[in-house]
Amino acid sequence: MTNQMSEASPTGADSPVEVIRVPAGPVSLSGLAALHDSPRALVLALHGGGLHARYFHGGAHEDLSLLTLGHQLGYSVIALDRPGYGATTGVDDEHVSLSGQVALLVEAVGHLASSYDVGAGIFLVGHSFGGITAITLAAALGDDASLLGLDVNGVGAKYDDGLRAHLHSSTFGDTELPAQFRSRRSHWGDEAFYPAATFDRSLDLRPHAPVPAIERADAVRWPERVAQEAARVTVPVHLTFAEQEYNWAVQPADIDEFAGLFVNSPLVQSDVQPSSGHNTSLGWAARAYHLRAFAFAEDAIVYRRLSSAPQ
Repeated sequence: MTNQMSEASPTGADSPVEVIRVPAGPVSLSGLAALHDSPRALVLALHGGGLHARYFHGGAHEDLSLLTLGHQLGYSVIALDRPGYGATTGVDDEHVSLSGQVALLVEAVGHLASSYDVGAGIFLVGHSFGGITAITLAAALGDDASLLGLDVNGVGAKYDDGLRAHLHSSTFGDTELPAQFRSRRSHWGDEAFYPAATFDRSLDLRPHAPVPAIERADAVRWPERVAQEAARVTVPVHLTFAEQEYNWAVQPADIDEFAGLFVNSPLVQSDVQPSSGHNTSLGWAARAYHLRAFAFAEDAIVYRRLSSAPQ
C-alpha cells in the first residue's frame, strides 16, 4: 500500500483511525481513515449535509464507528469531508454544487484506486446528502472498474409531503423550515435510539458543520434529478431507510419506487433499519446497519468475482 500523496496522522495511540488528506483535482479533501494492510475492499464514506467525516466515527460509544468496525472486518475505510466541508470549507460554489462535488470526488476516487490497495474495489457508503452524492458519483463513474457497489441511507426519491410542500413554496429561503421539520425529532427520531452522551451539549459530540447554501438548493432539486442519476448506476445498490425517517417518503410503495429507478444495476436491495432515526450511524442501531452495509459489500465482491469469471 502506498499513500505518498496523502498526509496522515494518528488520532490515538491504540486506534487504527488516522487523519488523512486526499488530493481531488485542485483541492485536497480532509477526512479520517482506517487502512488495512491487505483489505477486502476500500469503503469510501460520504457524510450528510450539516455534518462532517466524524459522523462515521461517532464519539458517544465505541460501537458507532464505521471505520473501526470495517478495519476489524478486514476492510480499509475512508470517511471524507465532502467539498464545502473540512479543509475545503469556503471554496467556490462551482466545487460545492452537486455536480462540482462529484467532479472532485471522481478525481479522489482515481487517486485512491491508483495509490492505495483497494482489494476487490471501492465501495461507496453515503448518508443523506452524502447518499445523493454517492448515487451521482456512481453514475458519473459509470463502468469504472474500481467501483464495486454502493450503500446509501437517509435519502429517498421524494420528500415527505409536508416538507416537499414547504420546499416548493414561495417562502422557501425567506423563512425557516416549519417547526416539525427543524425539531430534533425530525433529524434524529426517538432520543432513546442514541447514547445519552449524544445530546450532552457540554461534550459537543455531534459532528455539526454549516451547510453551504448551494447544497441546500441542490437538495431541493434532487427529486427532479434522481431518476436520471439512478438509471446510470451499473453496480450493486443497497438502500437503507430508518424506522423513523421524517424527511423522505418511505412507505413501502415509495421504497419500491426508489429501488425501481436503478434499472441498470445488477442487484438492488432495500432494508428498513429498526430502532433508528435519520442519523442512523450515530445511534445504537449503527453497528447493525454498518454490518449490513459490509455484508452487502461482500455480496458486491461475489458479484464482481462471478461476473469477471470466464464463461
